[in-house]
Amino acid sequence: MAFTVCCLSLVQTKLLTDSCSLVVSCAVMARSTLYVAFLIYHFASLALLANLPALCDFFFLSQYGRDTRFHQKKKKKQPFVGGVVSFFDQKGGEERPAILNDAWHRLMLTNYPAGKTCAVGSVLGQDRFKVERVEDTCWIVAEETNDMSDWFKNFDVGHEPIAGAEFTKTETYCKEKGWFGRCKSEGTREVSAQDRGADAFVKAFNDAHETIEDLFNQECKGLTSFVYAGYSRGGALVQVAALSHMRQGMIKESDTVHMVTFGAPRALEFAQPLQDFLDSSHRVVNSGSILGVYTSYDPVPSMPAGSWGFEHVGASRYPSELSANGPAMGLHLDISLHMPWNYGEWKIQHLF
Repeated sequence: MAFTVCCLSLVQTKLLTDSCSLVVSCAVMARSTLYVAFLIYHFASLALLANLPALCDFFFLSQYGRDTRFHQKKKKKQPFVGGVVSFFDQKGGEERPAILNDAWHRLMLTNYPAGKTCAVGSVLGQDRFKVERVEDTCWIVAEETNDMSDWFKNFDVGHEPIAGAEFTKTETYCKEKGWFGRCKSEGTREVSAQDRGADAFVKAFNDAHETIEDLFNQECKGLTSFVYAGYSRGGALVQVAALSHMRQGMIKESDTVHMVTFGAPRALEFAQPLQDFLDSSHRVVNSGSILGVYTSYDPVPSMPAGSWGFEHVGASRYPSELSANGPAMGLHLDISLHMPWNYGEWKIQHLF
């Protein structure tokens, strides 16, 4: 009898052990499956997000083509005045400079022909700069994030020297020291320095800068009016380009130079010299409001963080309540506000 009870106890223990092992195995498999599913969902979302601008452009062109009212007016060399004014005037009724509308249309409807475009990158994706003479104005524009490679590069936040952005500055130093290490006599001297910016954007510009300069001399020689414009990543790239061109004397104090960016990240370590040089600099950040109170912002301009040593260019800010180097990272950011079809409530029908 005791032997039988012992055997039954062993059988029950074995069954219990096997059941526990089975439960643990199922839990591990379920967790692994959920993890794999999460990874697939995550990368699929990133791939979709990275290609949304391209998809938007494809569907827009397939429906409307390039022969829009905007392009017809450009062919006739007439100024464009469209319904998109409401895109800027919707909040507060403030009057917006016409250059904002012109820049937005040019960025959304531009193409990148070989003779006016510089492309750098790899088979995974490219950054493209375009230098084009439009009547008496030279437009320098850069393409927004539009592939997976750009998204990965956007998170490279080291500090990189900008090609062509060398300059000299005056610094104070101690000529003679006195007692207890105190400076007895000070002097000044000229030292060499170089502007720096975020790796994510500076590396792309550095790879392209020689070709951009060739296009600049080819397209814009003799002009005295310049506009640097970009949306998203393109806005950061043109900030770097403009600072380099300023340091090299490609654009001069006597020239008329404007900058317009939409949803651009911080790109420069020290932006004030460029901002002081520009005749006007406009920074548009899409925002959401409730009863006139701004409650959320496009998150891209909050990166890379200002606390990491990066600054925005933009003396004129839209909305005007936005701080000079804002917005800061936080819970008030909404990625949907960065999409071009949501930007400032801009809609395709506003073009017609």
